[in-house]
Amino acid sequence: MGFSVNASFGAPDSGFITPVFGAFAIALALVAVASAQLARTDEIASRRQWERTQELYAAEGAATIAAWRVLHEPDAPTLEWIEPLGDRRFEVRAEPEFRKLSLAEIGGRRGRERLRALLGATEAERLGQALAAVVGQGAPNASLSRSAMRDLSTVPAWRACGLGLVSVHSRLTDLGLTPRRTPEKHGLNMRAGEVWRIAVSNGDRLVLDRLIRFTGRTDNPLAIIDQIETGAPPGACVTPLQSDRPS
Repeated sequence: MGFSVNASFGAPDSGFITPVFGAFAIALALVAVASAQLARTDEIASRRQWERTQELYAAEGAATIAAWRVLHEPDAPTLEWIEPLGDRRFEVRAEPEFRKLSLAEIGGRRGRERLRALLGATEAERLGQALAAVVGQGAPNASLSRSAMRDLSTVPAWRACGLGLVSVHSRLTDLGLTPRRTPEKHGLNMRAGEVWRIAVSNGDRLVLDRLIRFTGRTDNPLAIIDQIETGAPPGACVTPLQSDRPS
């Protein structure tokens, strides 16, 4: 009698345990798959981060070369060229900030003419008013960063071209902007006190965008005074902003 009781309870247990262990095995398999996918995602993210870091290091090298080229220029043109570094090719631009339009000038008649050529009448008027308001607040050099200036408009043409047109470091007195050309090697010109923008692009995006000030010292010729988040490369600017004389 006892044997029959044990047998009657054993059969249901064995039938129940099999599905439980089956479900448990499936759950373990799902966890293993999810873990593998997560590990793969982390590996891809780490790889991309490593590639970006290597690209930034290479762009730093291109920026150093750019500063050296500027120091061997007798004049102050905007310089544009392709800089090959290893298996990378960077589009490099060096712009003299003091030869750009000031905030006061960009908010005036000549500046708004340039903005209209770049943005169209409606957006140029809106942006001109915004820049004029900054000037009206006083001390514009201290109150408007390059990031804030770029963010005054979301229009792609302004975000690509604006920082090449206007600068709080402007010392322009003849209302003439400089031509663009490739660099030429000349004797050393220390350029003490001058501020230049160095922009390094990989073709699709801006990798490095900084301002440097030349110190005039041979042991430490430059200082980085500003660096902003990457954005549209200056090469995306298709409107000719710079010429010998303004139109």
